[in-house]
Amino acid sequence: MKRLALALLVACGSKEPPAKEPEPTKPAASGWILRDDQCSGDDCYAIGIRLSDEEKPADARKAFARGCDTQSFKACSALALMLANGEGGPKDENKALALAEKSCGADDPGGCLMHGLILRNRKESAAAANDFDKACRLGLKAACKEKGTVAPPPEQSTSFTADEMTLEGLSIAKLECKLEGGASGLLGALVVGKTLSSRRVEMTKCTKKPADVKVSWTNAGQTASDIVVDSPDAKVKACVEKALEGAPATAPGKCSATVRLKP
Repeated sequence: MKRLALALLVACGSKEPPAKEPEPTKPAASGWILRDDQCSGDDCYAIGIRLSDEEKPADARKAFARGCDTQSFKACSALALMLANGEGGPKDENKALALAEKSCGADDPGGCLMHGLILRNRKESAAAANDFDKACRLGLKAACKEKGTVAPPPEQSTSFTADEMTLEGLSIAKLECKLEGGASGLLGALVVGKTLSSRRVEMTKCTKKPADVKVSWTNAGQTASDIVVDSPDAKVKACVEKALEGAPATAPGKCSATVRLKP
């Protein structure tokens, strides 16, 4: 109570704490801020947590709703939990699912966990597994534990080859890829080939005569990784590897190709 009274005085502009704690004549600080409609965003989330601790679920739900309306995705996740459980008001699982999807899309791990829990209850195990996996990757340990309660989503991959193509002035032969879903055929070749063509100028500086160099790489994240260059010329090999450092990743998956370098 003393901490709440002091917070109230600070909010009103007082610089000195009271010599003696007065008898409460107003609601607690959280209620006072809510009543005067002064919270927004994550401040509403913090107020909602305080109200929940004070066992005022209806007021906590209002605070979370206000925070969610003012772009606090943590508040959306908390509100989704209350809606799913019927705390502080009527139960509304469909609205809870929509709010959790919104906050998960904004990379709030609590929203991903909540979305996954609802989907798991609805027997949508594959989708729930994806939610738990994302929440786990975002650092929520509770979601990592939930991953073991559902079957992992089936892997989807597409394999394709392209014999010869020229992309942005770079000749590429024997392009072979195994992509995680997505495009295949000519469209897929054009997409993944950009990893190589984006470094055409740098690679052509690696040799003074035409040379074929085999390259393999992995597309994951923002840049290509696990780059391996095969060439009988050690200097060309090292130069091409350096040229491809930081090349943009395109469609996720693993690829290999023969690059025809023409200085």
